[in-house]
Amino acid sequence: MASRTSPALIRCPAGLQPAARARRPQPCPSCRKRSTASWRWTPRRSSPEGRRLSHQRRIWPVGVSLRQHRPVHRRAASPASLRPVRNGVSDYSSNNPGSGQPVPNPLNPTAGRQNNQGLEGLSLAPDGKTLIAVLQSAAIQDLNSASINTTRRTTRIVTYDISDLDNPVVTGEYALQLPTYLNANGNVRVAAQSEILALSPTRFLILPRDGAGQGNADPLSRYRQVDIVDFADATNVLNTPDEAQIAPNGVLKDSITPATRPLAEHQQQC
Repeated sequence: MASRTSPALIRCPAGLQPAARARRPQPCPSCRKRSTASWRWTPRRSSPEGRRLSHQRRIWPVGVSLRQHRPVHRRAASPASLRPVRNGVSDYSSNNPGSGQPVPNPLNPTAGRQNNQGLEGLSLAPDGKTLIAVLQSAAIQDLNSASINTTRRTTRIVTYDISDLDNPVVTGEYALQLPTYLNANGNVRVAAQSEILALSPTRFLILPRDGAGQGNADPLSRYRQVDIVDFADATNVLNTPDEAQIAPNGVLKDSITPATRPLAEHQQQC
Protein backbone atom coordinates (compact mmCIF):
# COMPACT_ATOMS: atom_id res chain seq x y z
CA MET A 1 0.00 0.00 0.00
CA ALA A 2 1.27 3.46 -0.83
CA SER A 3 2.26 5.59 2.11
CA ARG A 4 0.94 9.02 2.98
CA THR A 5 4.18 10.50 1.72
CA SER A 6 3.92 9.01 -1.77
CA PRO A 7 0.54 10.06 -3.20
CA ALA A 8 1.90 9.83 -6.75
CA LEU A 9 1.82 6.04 -6.45
CA ILE A 10 -1.93 6.05 -5.89
CA ARG A 11 -4.20 5.73 -8.88
CA CYS A 12 -7.97 5.91 -9.06
CA PRO A 13 -10.11 3.86 -11.48
CA ALA A 14 -11.96 7.05 -12.41
CA GLY A 15 -8.77 8.63 -13.75
CA LEU A 16 -8.62 11.39 -11.15
CA GLN A 17 -5.26 12.73 -10.08
CA PRO A 18 -4.06 12.67 -6.46
CA ALA A 19 -3.23 15.98 -4.85
CA ALA A 20 0.39 17.03 -4.89
CA ARG A 21 0.58 16.67 -1.11
CA ALA A 22 -1.17 13.98 0.92
CA ARG A 23 -3.73 15.12 3.45
CA ARG A 24 -6.37 13.39 5.53
CA PRO A 25 -7.68 10.29 3.69
CA GLN A 26 -10.60 11.18 1.42
CA PRO A 27 -13.02 9.02 -0.59
CA CYS A 28 -12.54 9.05 -4.34
CA PRO A 29 -15.51 11.07 -5.74
CA SER A 30 -16.20 8.34 -8.31
CA CYS A 31 -15.54 4.93 -6.76
CA ARG A 32 -16.06 6.16 -3.16
CA LYS A 33 -13.13 4.11 -1.90
CA ARG A 34 -10.89 5.77 0.63
CA SER A 35 -7.27 6.28 -0.27
CA THR A 36 -4.28 7.67 1.57
CA ALA A 37 -4.27 10.84 -0.52
CA SER A 38 -6.69 13.64 -1.22
CA TRP A 39 -8.13 13.69 -4.73
CA ARG A 40 -8.45 16.61 -7.08
CA TRP A 41 -11.87 16.94 -8.62
CA THR A 42 -10.39 17.61 -12.06
CA PRO A 43 -10.84 14.87 -14.69
CA ARG A 44 -7.54 13.94 -16.29
CA ARG A 45 -8.83 13.33 -19.79
CA SER A 46 -11.80 15.62 -20.36
CA SER A 47 -12.91 19.23 -20.15
CA PRO A 48 -16.70 19.06 -20.40
CA GLU A 49 -18.80 21.89 -21.80
CA GLY A 50 -21.79 20.63 -19.85
CA ARG A 51 -22.86 18.05 -17.30
CA ARG A 52 -26.33 16.84 -16.44
CA LEU A 53 -27.41 14.53 -13.63
CA SER A 54 -29.97 11.89 -14.57
CA HIS A 55 -32.85 10.94 -12.29
CA GLN A 56 -30.74 7.92 -11.37
CA ARG A 57 -27.97 10.37 -10.38
CA ARG A 58 -25.62 9.42 -13.20
CA ILE A 59 -23.54 12.22 -14.67
CA TRP A 60 -23.76 12.85 -18.42
CA PRO A 61 -20.96 15.08 -19.74
CA VAL A 62 -20.73 16.72 -23.14
CA GLY A 63 -17.92 18.74 -24.59
CA VAL A 64 -14.31 17.87 -25.11
CA SER A 65 -11.96 14.96 -24.64
CA LEU A 66 -8.25 15.72 -24.62
CA ARG A 67 -9.37 19.34 -25.11
CA GLN A 68 -10.21 18.65 -28.74
CA HIS A 69 -14.00 18.91 -28.68
CA ARG A 70 -14.74 15.22 -29.02
CA PRO A 71 -18.32 14.49 -27.88
CA VAL A 72 -18.11 12.35 -24.76
CA HIS A 73 -21.70 11.44 -24.00
CA ARG A 74 -21.44 8.49 -21.66
CA ARG A 75 -21.40 5.34 -23.83
CA ALA A 76 -23.33 7.13 -26.60
CA ALA A 77 -21.58 8.05 -29.82
CA SER A 78 -22.50 11.24 -31.64
CA PRO A 79 -24.03 10.93 -35.13
CA ALA A 80 -21.50 10.26 -37.87
CA SER A 81 -22.44 13.58 -39.50
CA LEU A 82 -20.89 15.48 -36.57
CA ARG A 83 -17.60 13.60 -36.23
CA PRO A 84 -14.72 15.67 -37.67
CA VAL A 85 -12.99 14.16 -40.69
CA ARG A 86 -9.60 15.02 -42.18
CA ASN A 87 -8.05 13.13 -45.07
CA GLY A 88 -10.85 10.59 -45.01
CA VAL A 89 -10.54 9.55 -41.35
CA SER A 90 -11.94 10.76 -38.02
CA ASP A 91 -9.59 13.41 -36.65
CA TYR A 92 -10.30 15.40 -33.48
CA SER A 93 -7.04 17.35 -33.63
CA SER A 94 -7.07 20.94 -32.43
CA ASN A 95 -6.14 23.79 -34.77
CA ASN A 96 -4.57 25.43 -31.72
CA PRO A 97 -2.17 22.66 -30.67
CA GLY A 98 -0.09 22.79 -27.53
CA SER A 99 3.66 23.09 -27.41
CA GLY A 100 5.33 20.32 -29.38
CA GLN A 101 2.07 19.10 -30.91
CA PRO A 102 1.63 18.92 -34.70
CA VAL A 103 -0.58 21.37 -36.55
CA PRO A 104 -3.43 19.51 -38.28
CA ASN A 105 -3.65 19.49 -42.06
CA PRO A 106 -6.07 20.82 -43.12
CA LEU A 107 -6.72 23.16 -40.18
CA ASN A 108 -10.50 22.71 -40.34
CA PRO A 109 -12.10 19.30 -40.86
CA THR A 110 -13.64 18.59 -44.25
CA ALA A 111 -16.75 17.14 -42.58
CA GLY A 112 -18.25 17.14 -39.10
CA ARG A 113 -18.12 19.82 -36.47
CA GLN A 114 -15.94 22.88 -37.05
CA ASN A 115 -12.91 23.61 -34.91
CA ASN A 116 -14.04 24.77 -31.47
CA GLN A 117 -17.70 24.50 -32.51
CA GLY A 118 -18.74 21.19 -31.02
CA LEU A 119 -21.78 20.30 -28.92
CA GLU A 120 -22.19 23.25 -26.58
CA GLY A 121 -25.33 22.88 -24.54
CA LEU A 122 -26.80 19.80 -22.90
CA SER A 123 -30.07 19.38 -21.05
CA LEU A 124 -32.25 16.58 -19.72
CA ALA A 125 -35.98 16.91 -20.40
CA PRO A 126 -38.44 16.68 -17.48
CA ASP A 127 -39.38 13.15 -18.57
CA GLY A 128 -35.97 12.05 -17.28
CA LYS A 129 -35.11 10.08 -20.40
CA THR A 130 -34.70 12.56 -23.27
CA LEU A 131 -31.25 14.12 -23.41
CA ILE A 132 -30.86 17.09 -25.78
CA ALA A 133 -27.60 18.53 -27.13
CA VAL A 134 -27.01 21.28 -29.69
CA LEU A 135 -24.03 21.99 -31.94
CA GLN A 136 -22.63 25.47 -31.29
CA SER A 137 -22.99 26.40 -34.97
CA ALA A 138 -23.21 24.61 -38.31
CA ALA A 139 -21.18 21.53 -39.18
CA ILE A 140 -18.46 22.21 -41.75
CA GLN A 141 -20.41 20.49 -44.56
CA ASP A 142 -23.40 22.74 -43.85
CA LEU A 143 -21.69 26.04 -44.60
CA ASN A 144 -19.48 27.73 -47.16
CA SER A 145 -15.88 27.30 -45.98
CA ALA A 146 -14.92 30.50 -47.81
CA SER A 147 -17.33 32.55 -45.68
CA ILE A 148 -17.82 30.63 -42.43
CA ASN A 149 -18.87 33.65 -40.34
CA THR A 150 -21.89 34.37 -42.52
CA THR A 151 -22.99 30.85 -43.51
CA ARG A 152 -22.74 28.80 -40.29
CA ARG A 153 -26.36 29.46 -39.36
CA THR A 154 -27.89 25.99 -39.81
CA THR A 155 -26.80 24.02 -36.76
CA ARG A 156 -28.09 20.68 -35.45
CA ILE A 157 -30.05 19.39 -32.47
CA VAL A 158 -29.27 15.85 -31.31
CA THR A 159 -31.53 13.83 -29.01
CA TYR A 160 -30.75 10.71 -26.99
CA ASP A 161 -32.99 8.22 -25.22
CA ILE A 162 -31.31 7.38 -21.91
CA SER A 163 -34.11 5.21 -20.49
CA ASP A 164 -31.54 2.42 -20.31
CA LEU A 165 -28.57 4.20 -18.79
CA ASP A 166 -26.15 1.53 -19.93
CA ASN A 167 -27.40 1.62 -23.53
CA PRO A 168 -28.25 5.20 -24.55
CA VAL A 169 -29.56 5.59 -28.09
CA VAL A 170 -29.40 8.50 -30.53
CA THR A 171 -33.03 9.11 -31.50
CA GLY A 172 -33.03 12.31 -33.52
CA GLU A 173 -31.09 14.90 -35.46
CA TYR A 174 -32.80 18.14 -36.43
CA ALA A 175 -31.91 21.40 -38.17
CA LEU A 176 -31.98 24.67 -36.25
CA GLN A 177 -31.36 28.04 -37.88
CA LEU A 178 -29.52 30.41 -35.57
CA PRO A 179 -30.25 34.16 -35.52
CA THR A 180 -28.07 36.73 -37.27
CA TYR A 181 -27.03 40.26 -36.33
CA LEU A 182 -25.00 43.17 -37.70
CA ASN A 183 -21.51 43.68 -36.30
CA ALA A 184 -19.73 47.02 -35.78
CA ASN A 185 -18.97 47.24 -39.50
CA GLY A 186 -22.55 46.53 -40.52
CA ASN A 187 -21.71 43.01 -41.71
CA VAL A 188 -24.06 40.09 -41.14
CA ARG A 189 -22.82 37.56 -38.59
CA VAL A 190 -24.32 34.41 -37.04
CA ALA A 191 -24.99 34.32 -33.30
CA ALA A 192 -23.62 30.95 -32.18
CA GLN A 193 -25.43 29.32 -29.27
CA SER A 194 -23.81 28.62 -25.91
CA GLU A 195 -26.40 27.05 -23.58
CA ILE A 196 -29.77 25.30 -23.54
CA LEU A 197 -32.39 24.30 -20.96
CA ALA A 198 -34.98 21.64 -21.83
CA LEU A 199 -38.63 22.45 -21.14
CA SER A 200 -40.01 19.25 -22.68
CA PRO A 201 -38.74 16.44 -24.94
CA THR A 202 -39.25 18.74 -27.96
CA ARG A 203 -38.82 22.26 -26.59
CA PHE A 204 -35.97 24.12 -24.90
CA LEU A 205 -34.57 27.54 -24.10
CA ILE A 206 -31.44 28.55 -25.99
CA LEU A 207 -28.89 31.35 -25.59
CA PRO A 208 -27.40 32.61 -28.89
CA ARG A 209 -24.86 35.43 -28.55
CA ASP A 210 -22.26 37.38 -30.49
CA GLY A 211 -19.31 36.52 -28.23
CA ALA A 212 -18.35 40.17 -27.73
CA GLY A 213 -17.54 41.68 -24.35
CA GLN A 214 -14.76 43.00 -22.15
CA GLY A 215 -11.32 41.98 -23.41
CA ASN A 216 -12.32 42.02 -27.08
CA ALA A 217 -11.23 44.65 -29.57
CA ASP A 218 -14.92 45.62 -29.79
CA PRO A 219 -16.40 45.15 -26.28
CA LEU A 220 -19.95 46.18 -27.27
CA SER A 221 -22.25 43.16 -27.33
CA ARG A 222 -24.83 43.53 -30.08
CA TYR A 223 -26.72 40.28 -29.70
CA ARG A 224 -27.59 38.18 -26.64
CA GLN A 225 -31.06 36.72 -26.55
CA VAL A 226 -32.84 33.82 -24.88
CA ASP A 227 -35.17 32.11 -27.34
CA ILE A 228 -37.59 29.20 -27.13
CA VAL A 229 -36.84 26.44 -29.64
CA ASP A 230 -39.53 23.94 -30.65
CA PHE A 231 -38.62 20.95 -32.83
CA ALA A 232 -41.82 18.90 -32.48
CA ASP A 233 -42.62 19.39 -36.18
CA ALA A 234 -39.04 19.52 -37.45
CA THR A 235 -37.67 16.91 -39.86
CA ASN A 236 -35.70 14.13 -38.20
CA VAL A 237 -32.80 13.57 -40.61
CA LEU A 238 -31.17 10.81 -38.57
CA ASN A 239 -30.42 7.79 -40.77
CA THR A 240 -31.81 9.49 -43.88
CA PRO A 241 -30.04 10.55 -47.11
CA ASP A 242 -30.18 14.18 -45.92
CA GLU A 243 -28.26 13.49 -42.71
CA ALA A 244 -24.81 13.84 -44.29
CA GLN A 245 -25.53 17.38 -45.49
CA ILE A 246 -28.57 19.44 -44.56
CA ALA A 247 -27.47 22.88 -45.81
CA PRO A 248 -25.08 22.95 -48.80
CA ASN A 249 -23.08 26.20 -48.69
CA GLY A 250 -25.21 27.26 -45.73
CA VAL A 251 -28.58 27.05 -47.51
CA LEU A 252 -31.07 24.68 -45.84
CA LYS A 253 -32.52 22.07 -48.18
CA ASP A 254 -36.16 22.58 -49.14
CA SER A 255 -36.94 19.01 -48.09
CA ILE A 256 -36.02 19.74 -44.45
CA THR A 257 -38.28 21.54 -41.98
CA PRO A 258 -36.15 23.18 -39.27
CA ALA A 259 -36.98 23.73 -35.62
CA THR A 260 -38.75 26.99 -34.87
CA ARG A 261 -37.97 29.83 -32.45
CA PRO A 262 -41.52 31.00 -31.69
CA LEU A 263 -40.82 33.49 -28.94
CA ALA A 264 -38.07 35.87 -27.94
CA GLU A 265 -38.11 35.66 -24.13
CA HIS A 266 -35.36 38.09 -23.39
CA GLN A 267 -32.97 40.37 -25.22
CA GLN A 268 -30.00 42.21 -23.83
CA GLN A 269 -27.64 44.52 -25.62
CA CYS A 270 -24.87 46.06 -23.63
